[in-house]
Amino acid sequence: MNLTPAFVLPLFCVPLAFARADVVHIVGDFSVHGTVKEAGDVVSVTTPTGPRRFRREEVLFIEKTSDAANHDAAVKHATVLLHRIGDSKREMDAISDLEKMENGDLFRPLADALRYHKPEVRRFAAFRLGLLGSYDALDPLIDLSLRDPDEGVRDTAFAAARRIGHPKLAVPFVRSLRLKDGRIRIRAAEALGEIGDTRAVKYLVQAIQLPKGGAADSGNPHSFIMSGSEISYVRDFDVQVAQNAFAADPDVGVLFQGALLDVKVIGVTEEITVAEVNAATRSLSKLTGKNLGPHPDAWALWWKNEGSKSESAAATGSR
Repeated sequence: MNLTPAFVLPLFCVPLAFARADVVHIVGDFSVHGTVKEAGDVVSVTTPTGPRRFRREEVLFIEKTSDAANHDAAVKHATVLLHRIGDSKREMDAISDLEKMENGDLFRPLADALRYHKPEVRRFAAFRLGLLGSYDALDPLIDLSLRDPDEGVRDTAFAAARRIGHPKLAVPFVRSLRLKDGRIRIRAAEALGEIGDTRAVKYLVQAIQLPKGGAADSGNPHSFIMSGSEISYVRDFDVQVAQNAFAADPDVGVLFQGALLDVKVIGVTEEITVAEVNAATRSLSKLTGKNLGPHPDAWALWWKNEGSKSESAAATGSR
């Protein structure tokens, strides 16, 4: 299986919700929105694109949002309980009450709690979302695992995303290897080693390669810098005749004062921290079984001679 095309796609996409429609969360898939009818071991969902049927074991849980009064009250109650996490006097009772609630009433409050200011709440919400197992939670959990300021929250969110699982779980982490924030790049590189998807090796090798500076030759690009001012003035008038009347049409000129500098681009450089190289090469060792150390050139040479051949063979075998 070739992962290359998938790495240019956006993060996981959650289907759009319809007003007051029920939401059926499916095992190993994203949720389905529509009107739900349950009959024995079959769950039927009437969606805008047509009816769908699921066996009971295929359904994780159902958000019964069409029952507005009861669902909204349950969501509000769950939100209040979640905000008590981290309060030593009320936390245990809050967790006990949350355990008694339906998963369908808990999902949205848990997802919203990932943005709460208390790290204890975010950590608890991430953990519980991992247990619920819905693909709809993957995007916010992955984002939390890369960006949250609290290390404990990041670790819990990443563990939850791995627990939920997805064949392309490595995709958003690969895309994050090129973000401007070096801290996020390091976390993404470390995560790829833990995920274990060997299709990420190519991108880790690329991430630690620096562009080489260009030579000063005639083929280099040029840039121009202008420092000065422009002044408009009337240098003459053209006489225009219209309906037996004369009019003066001004001829406007522009006077430039200053300097225009031609700058040749000698080379392009980019910096990468030792911590980033170490994180990426540790993950490369986990994924490949090779121990080439924190040496980008050694990994680049290995990829050229061996790694790319292995990738081509795997891609051919998957067809």
